[in-house]
Amino acid sequence: MQSYLYRRILEQQQNWQMGYYILKQNYVQIFMNITINYSGSTNYNQNGVKNGKGIELNENFYYCCQVVYIGEYKNNIKIGRWDTIYLENNIIIGGGNYDNNGLKEGEWVDLHEGYNIYYKQIQSGTYKNGIRQGTFIESFLT
Repeated sequence: MQSYLYRRILEQQQNWQMGYYILKQNYVQIFMNITINYSGSTNYNQNGVKNGKGIELNENFYYCCQVVYIGEYKNNIKIGRWDTIYLENNIIIGGGNYDNNGLKEGEWVDLHEGYNIYYKQIQSGTYKNGIRQGTFIESFLT
């Protein structure tokens, strides 16, 4: 009896480890697809300074939050248009412009802090010199 229980526990642990390994492989594959689909990842010069096209994963990137940011760097500073892309549908769900100092400027659509596939909330509004101005309108994506 004890050996049967031990085998079952060991089997479940192996299944979990295999599932985790497959999940990890899927994340690597997703990142590789992002890199291929969006012409490479962030470029660094010989001094480690970011320049050119950049791809960043959302800080909460995982199975339930497959969001990346794509734009351009100049001397480690985000400049110009940056798009927020939801990878499940491969659509732009947000973004805006950075000024030459790397500050958000003008109309922006930001993700809500708790954004995921079950809670697709965004916030739309205006920035001036990197500071939110007025009221931001919250809405849900369908």
